Amino acid sequence: MSQSERNYDANLKPLAVGEVGVYTIATGTDALWNKSGSPDSVILDGETLRFKTDQEVRDENAPQLIEALYNSAMTCQCKNIDLNLDRVMAKADTIVACTAAIETDYPLCLANGDWLQGLWVEYYTRRTALIANEAYNESFEAYSVIPNDYLACNLEVNG
Repeated sequence: MSQSERNYDANLKPLAVGEVGVYTIATGTDALWNKSGSPDSVILDGETLRFKTDQEVRDENAPQLIEALYNSAMTCQCKNIDLNLDRVMAKADTIVACTAAIETDYPLCLANGDWLQGLWVEYYTRRTALIANEAYNESFEAYSVIPNDYLACNLEVNG
């Protein structure tokens, strides 16, 4: 056997040069030879062993990539909105829902709510790009800081 092909055992584990396997795949180039050293790079298609397409690799990795993107958005949210700020924003929503108050009575809380909604719109925009195999940025580090802190919102809601 040369670097023009690689053998695999029945579990699709690549074998060392000279070992006889159940499956063989043509490599042809050094790049394909190197790629063939990973069992994750091949797939059994019927009785034929072949390299996975780039799309198949992306599809396999999509759940992990989506989870990483989600965790990044949650980290951004958690860095900006702690439990106390969340409670005071929720209190403003409750007051609006239960009284004659309107959202514009609480512009600071409203701005924070808009910021939070914008964060998740951005997440779903990036998620859609990821699924479509388009360029996207996993990091939300550059996402702006929430416009108003707890003290300002608390003063607005509780006077």
